[in-house]
Amino acid sequence: MRSLAAFALRGRFQALAVICGLAVASLMFPPLSLFSSAALALVALRHGAKESAWVLLLALLSLGLGGVLLAGDASAAAVYGLLLWLPVWPAALLLRASRRLEWALEAATGLGLVAVFGAYLLVDDPVGLWRERLREFVRSMLENAPPDFDPASLAQVPDLFAPYLTGAMAGGSVMSVILALLIARWQQAVLFNPGGFRREFVGMRLHAGLAYAALACFAAGMLGGGVLAEIAWNLCIVFLMLYTIGGFSVLHALLGGKTFWVVGVYIALLVMPQFVLPPTVLLGFSDAWLDWRKRSRQV
Repeated sequence: MRSLAAFALRGRFQALAVICGLAVASLMFPPLSLFSSAALALVALRHGAKESAWVLLLALLSLGLGGVLLAGDASAAAVYGLLLWLPVWPAALLLRASRRLEWALEAATGLGLVAVFGAYLLVDDPVGLWRERLREFVRSMLENAPPDFDPASLAQVPDLFAPYLTGAMAGGSVMSVILALLIARWQQAVLFNPGGFRREFVGMRLHAGLAYAALACFAAGMLGGGVLAEIAWNLCIVFLMLYTIGGFSVLHALLGGKTFWVVGVYIALLVMPQFVLPPTVLLGFSDAWLDWRKRSRQV
């Protein structure tokens, strides 16, 4: 990855080759989309707004041209590029200007929150729309299900998940932006500031104002009803992404350089995420008031 990052920073067309190449490859292996976004973020971090804007524009044009040549339609490819690159670009520029990782991550979260509100303002019935899409998905699954499959097990899926899919989609996008930004910052540190990424990541502390906003959304979801509670729970899903990363930042700070324990945490996350994620999120959320790093230094 270091060689690929260094190649992307050699010039505009090298960056274009890496960004578009990874984007196309992500159609076959979706995780590569993170590295495509990270490559654009790296260009923004290193070269600033003007150069990265040119790279972004040329990348969109390249994808659009590829869509015309392969499918006769530029719109689908261009939209994919916009969804992939546009959200991470301003977050990277903010990180470059502020040198505050938490600001960039919080800004990405803010975009996700705005997306949830926008969905409820622009779409008459988001839940109904998701419910129809899920019913179509379930119907296609049932058509290809084995003869002994019980259809009742899938019957409740649309009603159970539809109310939360707006937040899940926004939260997934926020997590993608955050991960791409972290990858880009790590690559930048590897190339130009060895050890700098770890210091920045473990020293990151999210602002208390957002924690209060998340707490208010949780209270509204628990105590409210109807559309208000529905919006509140969807906003909570977006906040969940931010505090997951915040929790891992605190964990890395508390564990220090103890590689054995750090690796153990991530293995446990893969094996039994239901036991690892909730305390990690709570750790990141409570850090706004308890400042776990300071407490660990006092022990």
